[in-house]
Amino acid sequence: MKKVFNAIMLFALLLTFGGLLVHAESGPAAGEATVVVHFHRWDGDYTDVGAHTWNREAVEVNINGTPTRVSDPGVLPSGQDEFGIYFKYYFIPDEDHEGVGFIPLIASSTDPDAGTVVADWNKKLTGTGGPDVMIAVKDMKAGEVRHVYVFEGTPGINAEEGESAYLVADPELVNMLLVYYDPNNAYEENLGIHNWGGWTEAADGSWGTPVQVFSTIGAYGTGSVKAAMLTATADKASGVGLLIYNGGDENKRTGDVNFVKGKAYVAGDVEPVFVLNIGAGKTGNENVFIGDTLDNFREEAFSFKFDAGSYASGTGTFAFTPTVVYTKLSRSIPLGYKTASDDEKAELKETMRGSFTLNEVTVVDGEVTAVGTEIPIDDINFDEYSDETSEFILVIKDENKLDNTKQYQLSFHYQEKSPSNMTLNFTVTLAEGVKAPDRMFAVGSMNDWTAGDPTWELLSADEGKTWKLSNTLLAGAEEFEYKYVAGAGWNFEELNGSGESIQNRRVGVTEKVVDQADEIAEWKAIQPLAEVKPTEPSVLPTVSPYTVVNLTVKMAEGVKAPARMFAVGSMNDWTAGDPTWELFSEDEGVTWKLSNRLFTEAEEFEYKYVAGAGWDFEEFNGSGAGIANRKLAISSKNIKQSDVIAEWKAIQALADVKAAEASVLPTYEGDVTVILTVTLAEGVKAPARMFAVGSMNGWTAGDPTWELFSKDGGVTWTVSNVLYAGDLESFEYKYVAGAGWDFEELNGSGASISNRVMEVDKVVKQNDVIAEWKLIQALEDVKPAEPTKLPEAPTKDGEALEATILLELDRKAPVITFISDFDDEENRVIEIALGSKWNDNLFPRYTANDDRDGDVTYRVYVPGVAEGNEDRVIDTRTAGDYKIRVKVVDDWGNSTEEVFIFRVMPRK
Repeated sequence: MKKVFNAIMLFALLLTFGGLLVHAESGPAAGEATVVVHFHRWDGDYTDVGAHTWNREAVEVNINGTPTRVSDPGVLPSGQDEFGIYFKYYFIPDEDHEGVGFIPLIASSTDPDAGTVVADWNKKLTGTGGPDVMIAVKDMKAGEVRHVYVFEGTPGINAEEGESAYLVADPELVNMLLVYYDPNNAYEENLGIHNWGGWTEAADGSWGTPVQVFSTIGAYGTGSVKAAMLTATADKASGVGLLIYNGGDENKRTGDVNFVKGKAYVAGDVEPVFVLNIGAGKTGNENVFIGDTLDNFREEAFSFKFDAGSYASGTGTFAFTPTVVYTKLSRSIPLGYKTASDDEKAELKETMRGSFTLNEVTVVDGEVTAVGTEIPIDDINFDEYSDETSEFILVIKDENKLDNTKQYQLSFHYQEKSPSNMTLNFTVTLAEGVKAPDRMFAVGSMNDWTAGDPTWELLSADEGKTWKLSNTLLAGAEEFEYKYVAGAGWNFEELNGSGESIQNRRVGVTEKVVDQADEIAEWKAIQPLAEVKPTEPSVLPTVSPYTVVNLTVKMAEGVKAPARMFAVGSMNDWTAGDPTWELFSEDEGVTWKLSNRLFTEAEEFEYKYVAGAGWDFEEFNGSGAGIANRKLAISSKNIKQSDVIAEWKAIQALADVKAAEASVLPTYEGDVTVILTVTLAEGVKAPARMFAVGSMNGWTAGDPTWELFSKDGGVTWTVSNVLYAGDLESFEYKYVAGAGWDFEELNGSGASISNRVMEVDKVVKQNDVIAEWKLIQALEDVKPAEPTKLPEAPTKDGEALEATILLELDRKAPVITFISDFDDEENRVIEIALGSKWNDNLFPRYTANDDRDGDVTYRVYVPGVAEGNEDRVIDTRTAGDYKIRVKVVDDWGNSTEEVFIFRVMPRK
């Protein structure tokens, strides 16, 4: 239950998993109103879930137990309660207010110390298309508080008739938030409630006519979820009740639903009640979850299992015929069948056929025991025009057909494959007369519309005629929107050839490899090469077990820049002066940066900065005291952390900095840390740029991924990379003094050297000496190759999906109904005069119907002697009773017989 406080009260309770904690609230400022947005996610996982908001003054976030006002658009929740998470928004009321904007989403990164998130726009938690949610507040006054409830998959601003973006609690009444979910998404048209006892909106009093209170408020997968907010006065809450049905006793979906007995309710309380549809005629309330049982709803409604359903409902898991089994799973299986190749389709179909097993079983006291061998499944059918499905049809050969006098168990076992990356290849040419730019970038939804992003820079190998880019990434959407720019800004965007901006280009990313060819019609302007200042490179979303930690540090005003700076913390065992965690500055000490890729299962790091190789040079808080440990939440695959140094205890002189032994970044099983250190033999000239080239990068000379750097004027050169070696035992390699083989190292006698060899170990440290260069490439001539991607460990498969069910078989026999007045078997006598001629019209009329096979009247027959029907021949020449049997059999062998008598009467 969430209490709705009045305007003069402070919010005091923050419900956490550890219990109720009391904090001082930041509260609204004078003249502000408050809207508290409660958000519910169906799987209950709120890791990295935040919200993007607008049209408000501030948001309250909880920072280390302290409620704090922030104005950032992307924020973490204010708190968590039994319904889910919630966000407190403060705004200035205005009768023309457009509404408070709200988009729940999974963040690409979070900053708990600031209460903020970086939005991942491909992971919105609203409905189809990711619509905004606009919360109407124009009727609110200063000091008022409103609680609204939003569900995952909300239709948002796209809500149509019968849908709601959110539900609002009434602060003057007791509220019941009634949620109803049908796993089969088969909501009846007249589904509603019958209610009694004094609800604010009473039923019409007519049993059998449901009050239709529900609207669609969200979605789980492709299925919708419905809900309603019902209200009663506090004095009547204990006596009100309702049930859900779609007309008549046989169509009840619940028994009586009431507020929690013995619980004292006051105005503004909200009691969530979640109901799972398990079929008609259910009155035991085992499908109603409220109070202490609320958390059980998630397991019952959304755990992986077979949906039982029934033949009668037309959906679910059941044996349709003795050789055909219909199945429905509670979750769609992401097959990728629609976009697979023919060979892949055949393999996928075989995989799915093998995921089902069928056995005859016995069931004794609930214990299921398999009997005999597995019944082979001959074929499988499913929707081949979709990339995911939850429904499969299994076909069994006739010789193995099911027997409805026995019991069978169907099992499903499927190992979800980890998502795979896709490759996007851009090729761009210029229309006739269009000038080639110095640098060209793609910009779009795939990089948050960042113009000048080096990750999405196109390169030309033919003097600007053709430009290409290839990126491998995990596509989080079915398409990207994008454009091209001829520089690092929107002033250099492409135009349509008529001096106007073009519409966003679109590229579908449903294939594993997408080749996109485009032509530039016109540039708005071309940025001169010297003025192109690329942005920070974005990190491609990929299927990867690694986390990239990006640290950016600046000095507060008046703080002197150090000669060398290191991060030190739990990630490197608090080793001050660790070169692995050294930050570097490219702007004379204004900004310092570090990016490390590592594998970790930690939830956070604690750390600080030092201005030298020891704790005598740690950072202070600006008041001459040490700072508390900084905290870095490991909340995403790409973490960006910005910090400011307030003060140094001392700064170590450059000559005195004696760096510690470099730590090795934590790696994944099969990873290798390669550290190459190169010095030059006496008399060998230092190159402008140096690269390692070898089997680890496909022998690509000039690969920036394997470029070595010198910090001492060219005396010593180093590079460190982490890569997945798999089963390899060694790498072969050499060095080049430029971006090509004309600049390879020689052996000191003018000849090429043999390939160097590094043996694979967890950590490989190679110390090499260059004896001679063939040539050294001038700095301005060095054109590096496209960076290669370091081999990464394969991701593990997803969870194993398993389910079992006892099959529903047809064990109900058809029904023969006589049209004549033959209800009582004793009265089923048809009299015939002795010696009269037989008349077919004397035979009684009847119909036969089966619950599955429908009208089976045409199947009714008179059994022969072989079926024990000795009296099937009527002799009108001989007086007596002739007992006639009629029989009908359905597809499953269920049969019904009815008996009547032809009585040949002697003449009087």
